[in-house]
Amino acid sequence: VNLTDGGEGPSGRVFTEKHRANLSFAKKGKKLSPEHVAKRAASQKGQKRPSVSAAQKGKKRPNTSKSLSKPLFCNEINMRFDSMKDACQYLKQTYNIKPNITHYFKGINKYAGKLPDGTKLTWSYV
Repeated sequence: VNLTDGGEGPSGRVFTEKHRANLSFAKKGKKLSPEHVAKRAASQKGQKRPSVSAAQKGKKRPNTSKSLSKPLFCNEINMRFDSMKDACQYLKQTYNIKPNITHYFKGINKYAGKLPDGTKLTWSYV
């Protein structure tokens, strides 16, 4: 017995970066057939595009990352940061490293960043 009626896609599946890169590479450089281009164009005909008001044109979107970010702590350098972005900026300026903290918290990587002396950085949410 199938769990879905089909056509809904894999519910909740998250592709790894490597898998996404493979999918992207497989599609790059392939030309769409003229029939396919015509079908896509026909499906878009008559649909309204979202309008952008004159007041919104040229304005940047508000930065909501600060309000959604969680404070975190680096165990090895004994420092607290207000967000992952702040931690990455500090480590880039101080040690010239770019850690992938998101992958650490998702369990993809066992550490996020390595100091010049070889110390691997581990993190925790505050």
